[in-house]
Amino acid sequence: MTTLRVTMIDDKPAVFLPDDLAARLGVIEGSEIVFEDGVLRPTDDVIESQVATFKAVMERRRDVLRRLAE
Repeated sequence: MTTLRVTMIDDKPAVFLPDDLAARLGVIEGSEIVFEDGVLRPTDDVIESQVATFKAVMERRRDVLRRLAE
Protein backbone atom coordinates (compact mmCIF):
# COMPACT_ATOMS: atom_id res chain seq x y z
CA MET A 1 0.00 0.00 0.00
CA THR A 2 1.29 3.44 -0.93
CA THR A 3 0.19 6.65 0.75
CA LEU A 4 0.14 9.78 -1.39
CA ARG A 5 0.24 13.28 0.07
CA VAL A 6 -1.91 15.98 -1.52
CA THR A 7 -0.18 19.27 -2.30
CA MET A 8 -1.35 22.40 -4.09
CA ILE A 9 -0.14 23.51 -7.53
CA ASP A 10 -1.61 26.77 -8.83
CA ASP A 11 -4.37 26.55 -6.20
CA LYS A 12 -5.36 23.04 -7.36
CA PRO A 13 -4.87 19.84 -5.36
CA ALA A 14 -2.23 17.52 -6.81
CA VAL A 15 -0.37 14.36 -5.88
CA PHE A 16 3.10 13.23 -6.90
CA LEU A 17 3.68 9.56 -7.67
CA PRO A 18 6.80 8.09 -6.11
CA ASP A 19 9.20 6.65 -8.71
CA ASP A 20 8.48 3.05 -7.67
CA LEU A 21 4.71 3.52 -8.01
CA ALA A 22 5.08 5.24 -11.40
CA ALA A 23 7.24 2.32 -12.53
CA ARG A 24 4.68 -0.25 -11.32
CA LEU A 25 1.92 1.62 -13.16
CA GLY A 26 4.12 1.96 -16.23
CA VAL A 27 3.47 5.69 -16.50
CA ILE A 28 5.78 8.45 -17.65
CA GLU A 29 5.37 12.20 -18.07
CA GLY A 30 2.33 12.84 -20.25
CA SER A 31 0.69 9.49 -19.46
CA GLU A 32 -2.97 9.52 -18.55
CA ILE A 33 -4.22 7.65 -15.51
CA VAL A 34 -7.73 6.76 -14.40
CA PHE A 35 -9.00 6.81 -10.84
CA GLU A 36 -12.07 4.59 -10.73
CA ASP A 37 -13.73 2.99 -7.72
CA GLY A 38 -10.73 3.84 -5.57
CA VAL A 39 -8.26 2.24 -7.98
CA LEU A 40 -5.55 4.17 -9.83
CA ARG A 41 -4.57 2.67 -13.18
CA PRO A 42 -3.03 3.79 -16.47
CA THR A 43 -5.34 4.25 -19.43
CA ASP A 44 -4.90 2.01 -22.39
CA ASP A 45 -6.65 3.26 -25.51
CA VAL A 46 -6.31 -0.10 -27.25
CA ILE A 47 -7.93 -2.02 -24.39
CA GLU A 48 -10.67 0.60 -23.98
CA SER A 49 -11.43 0.33 -27.71
CA GLN A 50 -11.57 -3.46 -27.48
CA VAL A 51 -13.90 -3.31 -24.48
CA ALA A 52 -16.21 -0.89 -26.31
CA THR A 53 -16.30 -3.23 -29.32
CA PHE A 54 -16.96 -6.23 -27.06
CA LYS A 55 -19.85 -4.43 -25.35
CA ALA A 56 -21.35 -3.43 -28.71
CA VAL A 57 -21.20 -7.02 -29.99
CA MET A 58 -22.71 -8.36 -26.76
CA GLU A 59 -25.57 -5.88 -27.02
CA ARG A 60 -26.17 -6.62 -30.70
CA ARG A 61 -25.96 -10.41 -30.29
CA ARG A 62 -27.55 -10.69 -26.85
CA ASP A 63 -30.11 -13.34 -27.86
CA VAL A 64 -27.56 -15.58 -29.59
CA LEU A 65 -25.16 -15.35 -26.66
CA ARG A 66 -27.95 -16.15 -24.21
CA ARG A 67 -28.89 -19.28 -26.18
CA LEU A 68 -25.25 -20.37 -26.35
CA ALA A 69 -24.97 -20.00 -22.58
CA GLU A 70 -27.89 -22.37 -21.94
